[in-house]
Amino acid sequence: GRVASAAGEPLEGAWIRSGHETQRILHRARLFVARSDAQGRFRLGELPEGERGFEIEAPGFAPQRASFVLRAGATTPWNPILGQGTALRGRVVDEHDAPLARWQVHVYREAPGAEGISQSVFTDANGRFAFAGLAAAGHQLQVFDP
Repeated sequence: GRVASAAGEPLEGAWIRSGHETQRILHRARLFVARSDAQGRFRLGELPEGERGFEIEAPGFAPQRASFVLRAGATTPWNPILGQGTALRGRVVDEHDAPLARWQVHVYREAPGAEGISQSVFTDANGRFAFAGLAAAGHQLQVFDP
């Protein structure tokens, strides 16, 4: 396949996965991973037959998921177009409104089936943090002290 931005530009370095541990495969689980090249091209080879879920993530872009029914000996193309997504900014403070620097903030999607898609950043000296490329869905934040 080929991954591109909504403007049609190829996206280098996007991660494409199938068989993520959150699919709750109990045994013989295999994770298939690829990374897109400078032209946005990627290939996941030797996947087993049947229905499989896929996810793709690229920094600064909203992640995307898809499912395909794979057949032996066949090639199934997927050419995802990733949108910029939304941004989330905030500030971590204590009970006296003083900024908390170097605290780690995680964001997780709350959408069904979105397990494993997350980002993590540290707060700056003023307690500020920012996430980019989030999907248009509910999110949950977790904050951890240094």
